Amino acid sequence: MNNTFSMRRFAMLWRWAWSTYKKVLIGSVVGAAIVLFVFLEVSMLDIAGDRHEAGLVGKEISMYTNFILMFTLWGSVWGASLVWLMMGDRRQAMAFLLLPASPLEKFLFCHLVATLGLVLPVVCGALLADGLRLLVCLMAGPHVYVSMLEIAADKIALFFSSEYLLGFADEDGGWPCVACLVLLYLLVLSLFLLGGVFFRYKAWVVTPMLLLAVGFLYNASGISFFEDMLYTAKHSRTAATVIAACLLAVVIALYRLAYSLYCRYQLVGRKWICV
Repeated sequence: MNNTFSMRRFAMLWRWAWSTYKKVLIGSVVGAAIVLFVFLEVSMLDIAGDRHEAGLVGKEISMYTNFILMFTLWGSVWGASLVWLMMGDRRQAMAFLLLPASPLEKFLFCHLVATLGLVLPVVCGALLADGLRLLVCLMAGPHVYVSMLEIAADKIALFFSSEYLLGFADEDGGWPCVACLVLLYLLVLSLFLLGGVFFRYKAWVVTPMLLLAVGFLYNASGISFFEDMLYTAKHSRTAATVIAACLLAVVIALYRLAYSLYCRYQLVGRKWICV
């Protein structure tokens, strides 16, 4: 029997989470759908009857799509600081700690729940609101049909095209340069995760504020370390490979440190930090 990681036990964690929190999840999706649907309909009413309605509808839907995509990107990072979400109070923490799963399985589960738990309800709510809006358009008769899902698919395809992300593969740095960009995202994600594990109280506020303060000091200092690093990676495949390897090592070290702190969790411990 594998005491470190078992897909069966890991799947049972998700089954437990669904049976325990399905009402909260469904309520979050429905709430996000209602809010976004109202905003969409109000926007459509403001431009109804305009002779440029077709272009204005596309512009409005595109604006909301950009918001959802940006929220998905930054929400997945910010959500990592909510790693203690399953430990809401002492009773919930006790129930979670008693689940038949290894520390690694619980750590990965909490990380995924924190990362997806903030983004998934909004994304699903946006899809539901978009479907309801299109249904209302069909019932109302001749109208301008612009799907948020179609616009999002086009924007995602454009981002991963040669004009943006994959365009770095055509530079001298090649695919290692693309790996550097992906690893930079994972670096920020791991920093939020580490902050979320280290701070037990209001980690979702303390962590971004601390990282924003560090970023402000970095900009104020005039240092251009990351800019120079990306420039070097863009123009040299060897340098890009070395930089990617270093970034990967840092990400792994941060995840390992976060996991070590997670394993030290005590039901009765310090209020602010988990050490």
